[in-house]
Parts: sequence; C-alpha cells; structure tokens
Amino acid sequence: MRRWCTEEPTHFVLVGRREDTLRAISEDLVTRGCDGTEASIHVGAFRDSEEVAATVAGALEHGRPDIALVAFGSLPEQAVVSATASALTEALEVNGVWPALCAQLLFNALREEGAGRIVLLGSVAGDRGRRSNYAYGAAKSLLATFAAGLAHAAVGTGVSVSLVKPGPTDTPMTRGAGTRGRLAAPDDVARTIVAGVARKQPVIYAPPRWRVIMAIIRALPGPLFDRLDI
Repeated sequence: MRRWCTEEPTHFVLVGRREDTLRAISEDLVTRGCDGTEASIHVGAFRDSEEVAATVAGALEHGRPDIALVAFGSLPEQAVVSATASALTEALEVNGVWPALCAQLLFNALREEGAGRIVLLGSVAGDRGRRSNYAYGAAKSLLATFAAGLAHAAVGTGVSVSLVKPGPTDTPMTRGAGTRGRLAAPDDVARTIVAGVARKQPVIYAPPRWRVIMAIIRALPGPLFDRLDI
C-alpha cells in the first residue's frame, strides 16, 4: 500500500479483523507516506455473508473509494482440508466466496458513482489444479472467473476490475506454509500491482514472468503434468 502514497497524498481506509494490526499499518502509512497522507480504520468480520455485507457497508461509510483492494485469505495445508469438511469449506469461502461477495458489493456501490477501480487478489494457483494445494487453487479459480464476469458486467459503467495473480511471495503466509522454491520480493510484487492497476489491466501477473510460466503449465499434457511434483 505504501506504493500508492509515495508520490501524492492518499487517504486510506483500512479494513480488517484486528484493530491493533490496522492501527500499526495506518501509523506506518502516515509516517512513510507523502505529507497529507491519512489512514482511517474499520474493524469488521468475514465469517459469513451477513458479516461481509456489514463490513463492506461500514467501510463505505468512510466514502466511496477510487481504488478498492480486496486482499484477504489463508493458505491452508491441503492434507488438513482434504480430511476435514469444515476446513475445506472455510478454505473455499475465505479464499474465494467472501472476496467475490466483497467485490460485488463494492461494484454495486461504485457503479452508482460511475467511477472506481476494484482490485482482487487471486493467485497463480488458480490457473491449474495441483495436488499440493487444489482447495486453495479452486477458490482462486472461482475468484478469477468471478472477476472476469464482473469486468464484463462493468463495461460502460466507469468501473474497472483487475485480478492480481501473484506467484509465491516472501510473506508470513507463504513462509508459514513452507512454500518451496524462490519467493518474490514483496516490493517487486507491489510495484507490478500498482503499475497494472494504473493501466487498468484486467489480469496482473506479479512478477510478470508468471504469465509465461503459467501458460506453459496450463499447456502441459495431462500425463506429463501428472508426473510433476508441484
């Protein structure tokens, strides 16, 4: 988010479950941002449709956003969600259903104003199901299809919709999940997202090399793909 306030003053409305975390982020943004940068907070919940609707409504009371970034989720272990019905349900809801609902509610509000950008945080995991994280990937695939449909619905309304597909990034979530391989630097991913949103790109791979990588993975024949440990 700091990338959005380094060149001009920005008013952030930070929405999340934990007030202490939101306050820490808001203080950091104001301290490191341009003069005039402000940050408000709104504490909400995302456990069911009523809570999501109330959270979005509360956030919109701070004013209609120019850019609305929907970026929440979890990275559960596939073995856990495979064995537990409640864990599988939660993985699909938290990573797919509730972000999609947030996006729809935001779109309904922004369409009335005839302007605004909605940015959804997806994942390259949604491009092809893999044994290591197919529950998470399925949720992100749902979100990708929803974002594409919402972008189509937004044509002519003045609202744009972008879906971000990051590759594995060096964050507490990926480190905690034991993600293998090279992790992208968060600042590099942030630069790509900010540039893509400014250009109103419908799909933003971050870093950009993942567009090519995933095109290759999607094109692999089934028998060859099945032999890969990914």
